[in-house]
Amino acid sequence: MEKYALEIDNLYVEYVSDKTAVKAVNGVSFKLKKGKTVGLVGETGAGKTTTALAAMRLLPDRVGKMAGGSIRLMGDDILALSEKQMNMVRGEIISMIFQDPMTALNPIMTVGKQIEESVKLHNAAGRSHEEIKKRVDEVLELVGIPASRRDDYPMQFSGGMKQRVVIAIALACSPDILIADEPTTALDVTIQAQVLELIKQMQQSMGMSMLMITHDLGIVVRNCDEVGIMYAGQLVEYGTVEQIFSPGDHHPYTEGLFGSIPKLRSGLRRLVPIEGLMPDPTDLPQGCKFSPRCPKCSERCRQQEPPETERDGHRLKCFLFDREGENHG
Repeated sequence: MEKYALEIDNLYVEYVSDKTAVKAVNGVSFKLKKGKTVGLVGETGAGKTTTALAAMRLLPDRVGKMAGGSIRLMGDDILALSEKQMNMVRGEIISMIFQDPMTALNPIMTVGKQIEESVKLHNAAGRSHEEIKKRVDEVLELVGIPASRRDDYPMQFSGGMKQRVVIAIALACSPDILIADEPTTALDVTIQAQVLELIKQMQQSMGMSMLMITHDLGIVVRNCDEVGIMYAGQLVEYGTVEQIFSPGDHHPYTEGLFGSIPKLRSGLRRLVPIEGLMPDPTDLPQGCKFSPRCPKCSERCRQQEPPETERDGHRLKCFLFDREGENHG
């Protein structure tokens, strides 16, 4: 039986206040194989980051909660671990590159001290202070920052260099699983390519599994093995990169995402936007959550939640692929 690095099964996450419940994740399931990369794609508010925070068990106290499902890291149920045990798991087993390097770093601590904190917390090898400092220098050099800059503060670095520091912190303890949450959002295009190549090299050299969260389908096709298309807290489509990017059966939302990408080789062509907005997570529509925006919507879609169908690992959550004889022969 294959052991997965990360297994998320029927995950539900809510943010609860006195008056409302935000249903952020609604029944998400996928498995991340060892040494492979899964990409989560979708608009802002789709539930991608919340899924990642749940996997790290970093949902906001008293507000965020797992309302159902399970998460296993390297075969272990994270809900069965104490907070002390989870503190040891974070960084050593699973680590996260947070979305915005401008806010992820402490402005009044040197970058070396911030990396050192992580190494000290997971000092399982019993390193001396000198060995810990040496490890900090190694990690800085690994991400292309001279070790001589270990005593500089975040304000002394450019946006791209800050992102490299955030990556260094995430990689300091050589985790088994890396979550990269929009790792290039705050960077210009040339720096984006450098950072993505760096992450890919680090993954290959360390044999890490990776969960890549992004809006950019171009990043997905170059860096991922499998892809999950998220909408309103659900995986509406899931499959290998080849299955998602090849012609064939696709969820209307996936088709909408591809339709909104400019294609330079096709000449002048008006982009086809997805009409409307993501639904309010405190008041999700009945039936298919994409139905208010779907050009192929029927009355059945508005009334009933579509089941998930699967063929060769390609999963689709749409009535178009649940009608006997129409799309699956």
